Amino acid sequence: MRADALANNLASKDYRNLGKHIRKFNNNRSTLYATGVGGCTGDSNITDMWMQHYQQFYNSVSDTDAKVSLLQRISNMPTVTM
Repeated sequence: MRADALANNLASKDYRNLGKHIRKFNNNRSTLYATGVGGCTGDSNITDMWMQHYQQFYNSVSDTDAKVSLLQRISNMPTVTM
């Protein structure tokens, strides 16, 4: 029912009620970030888990051109600091 209400507001371009419904459905007790993912806890461990996942994923098929392109895009990404 909540999803339908949000979808109806969005479809009818009723952004005022859409925002109202989102605020109403928002759980103020929720956390902004997950504390655990895939059995890992802590920012560093979760990051390492995803790094290993994507290393395995991107190395599952040999495609030199795609690998070079991906590595170039990664090296051009800005560094994020927290």
